[in-house]
Amino acid sequence: MITIEKKDYELVFDFNFMSKANEKFGLNENGINIKNGIPLSMMAIMADDIETIMDYIILAAKPTLTYAKLREYVGGLMMKDDDGKSLKEFIDGVKEEIKEGMTTRIPFKDAVKMLEEGQKKAQKA
Repeated sequence: MITIEKKDYELVFDFNFMSKANEKFGLNENGINIKNGIPLSMMAIMADDIETIMDYIILAAKPTLTYAKLREYVGGLMMKDDDGKSLKEFIDGVKEEIKEGMTTRIPFKDAVKMLEEGQKKAQKA
């Protein structure tokens, strides 16, 4: 759950979210959406890409949240402190929700595993 302007928004990573994510992030081949939107976008989530994180919020938020309201809120977090602590805390909270989501938890764990394996390979080189 996230709170924006004293209003709570539940982030629901269910089948409805998965369908919307497939439309937004899915792989298109010859005009056919091959789906796989969540795994394809997960590395951007892991890299704290704010635009992708905002897309996830918009697709999952109950009740509905507008981009304008979310953009204004996130912009305020960006300006709130010099070290970015407020924005980082917000991103980390959203990532915790993604980590536990019904349709997002396995792709999240897979992305963590890929990052860890990449770090191990980099250390050996």
